[in-house]
Amino acid sequence: MLGWRAQEVMGRPMPSVPTEAQEEFKSFRETMRNGLTLDGVEVERQRRDGRSINYSIYASPVRDPDNQIIGNIAIMVDITERKQAEQSIALMSFALDNVHEAAFLLDENARFHYVNEEACRVLGYTRDELLNMYVTDIDPDLLLEHWHELWHNIKAHSSLVMESRHRTKNGRIFPVEISATYFKYDG
Repeated sequence: MLGWRAQEVMGRPMPSVPTEAQEEFKSFRETMRNGLTLDGVEVERQRRDGRSINYSIYASPVRDPDNQIIGNIAIMVDITERKQAEQSIALMSFALDNVHEAAFLLDENARFHYVNEEACRVLGYTRDELLNMYVTDIDPDLLLEHWHELWHNIKAHSSLVMESRHRTKNGRIFPVEISATYFKYDG
């Protein structure tokens, strides 16, 4: 996983541990010497070829029949792709939260699954409040019984632009142009 052969690392300092992480590495070793375990500790290290790798460490001390610690056993799980995906999601979330247009993600039942900061600001609700609401709670012109027809229309055309009105938390109603796009995610 890291690229070094056993003879390159046996009895030597771990080459994958950069200088700035040596103290952390020492604390891991001390944890093991004290008979404790490491359970999914996430670290970023360097492969032999210079590329970064993220992995989770699961380690436990190995004891002899007299319960004395004689070593340790460790499993390292490569989580590089997961960390990259998390960073990508964080970037997209940051980008959506910082555009000056309200953005909503709804399901087929008209329930909000995502709202950006601008949507919260314009409507006067917190994110948690909106995520417990339906689009019909902010659109005085849309009845829940008409939502399914609108949903199927958006689905059939992949996207739809329409005009409507939104109601803020304090009751103010204002006109909006809605650009709705249907997409199917994970299935």
